[in-house]
Amino acid sequence: MWNWFSRLAPKHRTNRSRSGFRPYLEVLEDRCCPSGGKPDWSDPTGGALDPTFGSGGLVTSSFSSAGEQANSLVIQPDGKIVAAGYTRTGTGSDFLVARYNPDGSLDSSFGTGGDTSTDFARGDDAAEAVALQPNTGGKILVAGYAHEKHTNADFALARYTANGTLDTTFGNNGKVVTDFAGSADGVEGMAVQSDGKIVVAGNATTASGIYLALARYNANGSLDTTFGSGGKVLTTIPIPGGGRAAVTIQGDGKIVVVRGTTLGGTNSNFVAARFNGDGTPDTGFGSKGQVVTDVAGASIDYASGVALQTDGKIVAVGTAVVNNVEQFATVRYNTDGTLDAGFGQGGEVLTSVGPYGGSDATCVAIQSDGEILVGGHAADATGTAYNFALARYNPDGSLDANYGGAGTGTLTLVGINATALAMAIQSDGKAVLVGNAAESTTGLSEVALARYLPSAPQISSFTANPNPVVSGSDVTLTVSNITDGNPNSTITQVAIYLDSDNDGTLDPSTDTLLGYAIETSPGVWTLTFSTSAMGLTAGTYELFAQAQDNYGAYGNIVSLELQLL
Repeated sequence: MWNWFSRLAPKHRTNRSRSGFRPYLEVLEDRCCPSGGKPDWSDPTGGALDPTFGSGGLVTSSFSSAGEQANSLVIQPDGKIVAAGYTRTGTGSDFLVARYNPDGSLDSSFGTGGDTSTDFARGDDAAEAVALQPNTGGKILVAGYAHEKHTNADFALARYTANGTLDTTFGNNGKVVTDFAGSADGVEGMAVQSDGKIVVAGNATTASGIYLALARYNANGSLDTTFGSGGKVLTTIPIPGGGRAAVTIQGDGKIVVVRGTTLGGTNSNFVAARFNGDGTPDTGFGSKGQVVTDVAGASIDYASGVALQTDGKIVAVGTAVVNNVEQFATVRYNTDGTLDAGFGQGGEVLTSVGPYGGSDATCVAIQSDGEILVGGHAADATGTAYNFALARYNPDGSLDANYGGAGTGTLTLVGINATALAMAIQSDGKAVLVGNAAESTTGLSEVALARYLPSAPQISSFTANPNPVVSGSDVTLTVSNITDGNPNSTITQVAIYLDSDNDGTLDPSTDTLLGYAIETSPGVWTLTFSTSAMGLTAGTYELFAQAQDNYGAYGNIVSLELQLL
């Protein structure tokens, strides 16, 4: 089975009508995914969609009649969300930047009705990364590639003022184009230093192949000649088509880049490389500044996202193809580039997210509590379409059992086919994913965002009194010590069920609802029921309790055994 996904892009117009146009297609590997043995994906705990954002936690935006996609996002200090990607035109594609209010509506004070587009050379232009530049009054940096009339591509950057107009004090009237090797070059990731200098990483094509390339710019868009050769570094790390470079800056100013590489063979593996502030390889990292990791012996694996922990350890995420099935791949490196043996299996974690198999991780963020949130997309139950996907890991690499269905992630249906490409965590802990989704009726690609709650109600205590109980008597069930990390959350109900089919699993459609507990004192919920009214005879019964908060998020399921004499 072959799946085809289009990276669609349209041109900004006032009427925003829709029609089907597909500029080019990406083929994904054969997905012969096994079925069976997957968890129930209903009612995830942490990771529930935030109903205060857009429509039920989802936002899709069409800016033209030809299609668009967002590849990156950043969250402003005021909570507004900036997404960048590309929009299709009649002659190619242009940079697209859109800004959303905290509730998911387009910010009409930005650009024209919330978005703006930028053409570089009447060819295919696309933004792959977006960042805020410090100490500039909210100016927005966007980086990607620009084609010269459908021929050669170059590194391309643009800077916008806070209202969405091009900043003419940056580069050449707001735009910068940099050629590496006279052929196909493009930015894939960007990070901004504390001094305002801009570091970008991507690919450069030479006569001998495609290689990892970096550039650094001064705050005004000019190349920083103290970095590499005239501001540019062309490495000897060969890179394949899969994945994309991600870059981050350490506290000491060193630059970390991850991607896929074909070093050491024809198959792709993770590569992590670290550079000194002047662009030279950091020889204290791995072997001569780079580390190649074959994740779990996968036939193909490549990195697409990177994040730094507060202890300096490096978390890289991407995709590993094992037995023809794509999985989320997460790798953690120590500060010297060695694999962290205290994380997962020797520093590596593989996760099949979703009910079918076939899942690709594209982005990662570290929560304030040290947990690792990995985003991407996963095949749906039919194996023919993608949904947004998230998984959360404890600091040791184990899955957080309180996040998503059965602790292995949460899926979100956006349109009829969706890929998530970037993520950011808000100051209140909510996570925002961005990418593209095929519109339900036309199939046109739209910018898609989803916002997720950071937590869900967690019950710590579930007791019965008396227990054992004489058959025919009443019993009081008490649920207490409920915590919830969602902002301004309150518990709205606590449901208690009887395991009617004796399978040890809560299924609200088949198990018997005993009733809803009442909050009898702050944080204490009780339900008294008659065993005779329920027709219970002597024996042992399993009961379940589950709380829900004001966002509609369901929490963990706790159980107890009730013995009737």
